[in-house]
Amino acid sequence: MKKIVLGILAIAFALPAVFAQETTNENQNKNPQVTRQHPGKYKRQGNQANNRLNLTSEQRDQLAKINKDYRLSMEELKKQESTITAKEYRTRMEGLNKKRREESDKVFTKEQKDKMKQMREERKGKPDMMGKGRQVHRKWDQEK
Repeated sequence: MKKIVLGILAIAFALPAVFAQETTNENQNKNPQVTRQHPGKYKRQGNQANNRLNLTSEQRDQLAKINKDYRLSMEELKKQESTITAKEYRTRMEGLNKKRREESDKVFTKEQKDKMKQMREERKGKPDMMGKGRQVHRKWDQEK
């Protein structure tokens, strides 16, 4: 009799945990991009920079194509991530970033490049959303 009562109690305590776990997984699968997208104003910041640089429609189209090609290349690289070493992954990623930067630099005029450099200088040290100063973490930010 004791074993039957203990068995029923064990099942009674285990079932709510099982159902709670299933509910969590169902909620995660309904909209997987919720955790990947930031609801902030980050997309607008790129447009503000483009507007401040007075880009022509041709320049915008060229930059959009460069960015699209870059995204596709990064997706391909991410698919290969499990088959290559971390060092090789980083090297390829840096190569893609360098290629994108070089192609983008060809699109801008000298005045626009000067304006971008000035905008970077204004942005340095300004606090970000977490209250920390902006840290220069890209090699090309330091070079220019």
